[in-house]
Amino acid sequence: MASSYTTNKTLEKPGNGDYVDTWNVPVNGDMDVIDQAFGGNTSLNATSGSATLSATQYRSLLLSISGAISANVIYTIPSGIGGEWIVRNTTTDSVGGPWTVTIASAGGGTSVTLDRNVNFLLFSDGTNIRSVGSVVPGSNTQLIFNNSGVLGASSGMTWNGTTLTATNLAATTAITAGGNITASGNVTAYSDRSLKRDIQTIEHALELVGKMRGVTFEMINTGQQGVGVVAQEVQEVVPQVVQDNNGVLSVAYGNLVGVLIEAVKELVARVEALEAK
Repeated sequence: MASSYTTNKTLEKPGNGDYVDTWNVPVNGDMDVIDQAFGGNTSLNATSGSATLSATQYRSLLLSISGAISANVIYTIPSGIGGEWIVRNTTTDSVGGPWTVTIASAGGGTSVTLDRNVNFLLFSDGTNIRSVGSVVPGSNTQLIFNNSGVLGASSGMTWNGTTLTATNLAATTAITAGGNITASGNVTAYSDRSLKRDIQTIEHALELVGKMRGVTFEMINTGQQGVGVVAQEVQEVVPQVVQDNNGVLSVAYGNLVGVLIEAVKELVARVEALEAK
């Protein structure tokens, strides 16, 4: 009776009477296949086009894809083959691009396009290739975050155990907190002249201050007592310091300092004029 083989890793199942007195041949070979499935690495040098992986290639737990590619690349797992793999794509573009590397199933189901320099955990049910998730090692101190179901890391957000740093934020980036923000050091904002244009001195600042109202209040959600202003009232006087956050207004209190400075200067000028009489 001829030998048969398992579906996913092609382990040999000797037929009755096969390998008489040579039992070590299939057993030792299968041990190598099992070892490859648990920790083997298949290196794939990608260039372009499509290729179906052989049993020897897809047996490995790790699939390392590298090379300079000149077009999109698709690696296909044969139909009916199930399993899981850790896959890393370190390809680069030789010309044109950006080009992609995709793992697909010949069963015609879903496929996964691999981000570069990302460790993907993929699995196949014989028809579909799906991603369990990915782990981006990133650089030292980089924070990892959930990006549409896939873990990502950014050099713009780092934490070294002492300092949390966010860089390269867009001018429209908003940071919102539902509670108090407390800092033991200074909270500063960029105010360099090189970042500004059409700079003009605030006129009639004392009049603007006279139109604003300082209030005491209680927060509805927390009951906390506070002192400040009402955003809608300030918006009518100095709209530049009021921001609309999905229908809820906020006030850049620090920016009102410019109005207060010029108001004090106007008041000082009036007092000096009166004293001079």
